[in-house]
Amino acid sequence: MVARTRTFLAVSIEITAPNRAVFTCKGGGRDRAFAFVSQKFHIRQATPDDAAIIGWHRARMFQDMGLVPDELFESFQTKALHLLGKALASGDYFGWLVSERNAPQKIIAGAGVIIREVPPFPIRHKNGEITIAEGRQGLIVNVFTEPEWRRRGLAQLLMEQIIARSREQQLDGLVL
Repeated sequence: MVARTRTFLAVSIEITAPNRAVFTCKGGGRDRAFAFVSQKFHIRQATPDDAAIIGWHRARMFQDMGLVPDELFESFQTKALHLLGKALASGDYFGWLVSERNAPQKIIAGAGVIIREVPPFPIRHKNGEITIAEGRQGLIVNVFTEPEWRRRGLAQLLMEQIIARSREQQLDGLVL
């Protein structure tokens, strides 16, 4: 993996193989491309069997924000596990998990979307046309990366997966 950190005005990601992505960054008048995810990482879609790790990530996320004290951690995690298990099984939740390629059982990052119904609403498109949305909206949740793996772009890769899947599912929008 290229160990270079830069800030760019616009970024697009191209998935070039199942385990490789390339960022194309537009800034300074020219395109730059560099390898983002190498053979080192594996990303996969979450299944109902992953509810426990996703619930743990959710509890850790709020704990890291200082909102879940130690004495409430287990209770919070259990409540999250119950809801996530049902939502994953029904298709009301979809998400992705990242692991090291050589340790697929060790999940180091994850993110997901809960699909919710909202009242229909108008959408103004770039061309000025206005249409009425059906009311299927995605709520982005559980974006979490283990502390030792942060600042490596894993959350960005997860968000790209979420956006792509939301388009496939024809959701009217995403809320973070």
